[in-house]
Amino acid sequence: LRRVSKGKKHFFTATSPDALIEMQENNLRRLQQMLPELKALHNTSGQKPKIFYYEGETGIDQINEDTLKYKGEILAFTTPRFVSGHSRSTGSAYIKKRVALGNRTRIIGENALEIQELQKRDAEELRETKILSPDIYSSEVEIGIYGNKLYVIDYKEQFGFILEGSEIASVMKMIFEIVWSKWKA
Repeated sequence: LRRVSKGKKHFFTATSPDALIEMQENNLRRLQQMLPELKALHNTSGQKPKIFYYEGETGIDQINEDTLKYKGEILAFTTPRFVSGHSRSTGSAYIKKRVALGNRTRIIGENALEIQELQKRDAEELRETKILSPDIYSSEVEIGIYGNKLYVIDYKEQFGFILEGSEIASVMKMIFEIVWSKWKA
């Protein structure tokens, strides 16, 4: 359609079918000119990580549910916020589901009452916990590694993300293992 305005009134007339073909040919020419730039942006020479962003309690639940789909050990730098405040029931329900699935976890947390309470239940909750002095490690967020994924959850601000990419998860797992091996439980 073509729009013609006369004063406050607008009139529309049909465009000729030939004009439609010409418009599409122009679009195709512009696309072909942009193709090298688009290919450079796409960079097909490697697998790019995928990032999935989540907000609110529902979003945090989705991140936790995704970790439960993984059949293997889950590693995490945790925060007392995982089992305190608004997150208390979420954390408790998550642990029950993880245990029912038989998924083991190792966590590193700060020396806080909430983490000490978790550690007391390590054997029954298929977990190993290492507690670090708050001057060495203290965090408001939780960072976890499972399979080729990394997750970050900010329980205070109620958001998080999952980053899916084997290289990034692999490096984070190495960092976790370095910290894990340096401190006693």
